Amino acid sequence: MTRGNESLDESKSLDDSKALLARAVYARTDSNGGEMTGKSIKEVTASELTALLSKERPVLADFSATWCGPCKAMAPVVERLAERFAGQAEIVKVDIDRASELAAAHGVRSVPTFLLFANGQVAERVIGMTSESALAALIESQLLPAKNESEPLAAA
Repeated sequence: MTRGNESLDESKSLDDSKALLARAVYARTDSNGGEMTGKSIKEVTASELTALLSKERPVLADFSATWCGPCKAMAPVVERLAERFAGQAEIVKVDIDRASELAAAHGVRSVPTFLLFANGQVAERVIGMTSESALAALIESQLLPAKNESEPLAAA
C-alpha cells in the first residue's frame, strides 16, 4: 500500500469507529421501538402509574419522547436521581407517544415535563430542561421526615 491509501484506510476506520460509537450511544434510546429507559428507570403505563401513586412515596414522572433532544440530554440526570433516591421515591418515565392518554390527562404539552406527585396529586411541575439539583430539591421536599426514635421532650 502507498502512503495515500493508508491515510484513506485510517480515515475510513475512524469513520467506522465514530458510526459504531454513535449507534452505541443512541441504541438505548432509539432501538427496539424507542425504549428510553435505563437500568434504574421503569417506563410506566397509566395503570402502573396509578398503582405507584397509591403508595406513600413521592413519584417523579419524566414525560418524554424518543425523538426529543432535550429529553435525551436529561436521561443521565434522571438515571442518577433514580439511583440516588432508590427506596425513598419512585422515578419513572412516561413515553408520550406510547401513553398519549396519560400525557393528556396530566396536561403535558411539551417535553420533557417532570411531574412530582405526592399523596397521589401533582405537587410540582417542571417543563423543559432543568438541573439535577433542582429536581433533587423537589424530591427531597416531598420525602417524609425521618422518624425521631428518641424520647419526646417533656413540656416545660
